[in-house]
Amino acid sequence: MSTAAANLLENVLGAGSGDPTFAVAAVAARAVLIYVAGLAVVRLGKSRLLGRATAFDIILAFILGSLFSRAVNGTAALLVTLAAAIVLVGL
Repeated sequence: MSTAAANLLENVLGAGSGDPTFAVAAVAARAVLIYVAGLAVVRLGKSRLLGRATAFDIILAFILGSLFSRAVNGTAALLVTLAAAIVLVGL
């Protein structure tokens, strides 16, 4: 079953293909996944990210945007990107 899931991820999201040019459908699927995951991460850090607008919060928002953009265009792995975002919001 895990090989079937890995094949699905590779075909739909372009994960592990090594090809920097993804199909439009793969980029769209990655964008939807990152949007949902990013929304969840921001909601988890709601009191921090939306409650106070300090310089640290603005820098954190830029860093999260940069992380998520790398996941959408395929230059960073999805799970590693999500883990980094969760750690940054948790800090």
